[in-house]
Amino acid sequence: MSWLFEDPTPLIVVGVLIEGLLAVVFVNTRQLKAAAAMAGVLVLVLAGLAVEQVVVTDYERIEAALDGTARSLRANDVPGLLAHIDPQAAGMRQNAETNLRRARIRDAKVKDLKVQFHRLTSPPTAEAEFIGNIKGSFQSGIDVGEGTIIRRFHIKFVRRGDDWLMTAYEDLGPPIGPGRLRDEE
Repeated sequence: MSWLFEDPTPLIVVGVLIEGLLAVVFVNTRQLKAAAAMAGVLVLVLAGLAVEQVVVTDYERIEAALDGTARSLRANDVPGLLAHIDPQAAGMRQNAETNLRRARIRDAKVKDLKVQFHRLTSPPTAEAEFIGNIKGSFQSGIDVGEGTIIRRFHIKFVRRGDDWLMTAYEDLGPPIGPGRLRDEE
């Protein structure tokens, strides 16, 4: 059932196909039953879309946390960035704060997100892998350079209430080929 809550595209495609078939039936037969069935299918598709908008899945919460992190990076907003990191992850918080203070980010994007959940842990945890694309000026020692960093990241999350907060990260290096995770794929 998560297919409905994650991506409404299958629901829309199936709804359009059924509506099309029912329209052909209605045009050929002129029966009111076909028109009533078309109205019923439309109501069901609209109800499904409404449910998809109301229900926020854990995947969508992690995606929103990463999007919020990217927004904070683009705004060079240290407190905003730290809001997405678990307070118990002191090392990660310190590293993020230090690195952001030494950079001026102009753009940050998350692509190719994949999430794995560990729901049986207490509290629940998750791991996400994605390609991060960061543009800006970066300071290393006394040198400052402009550039783009494109890296694959592995981030660990913990669920605190309704929020998913980052607890650790690993830089997996540059992506290998378009859309590939590692050599073994």
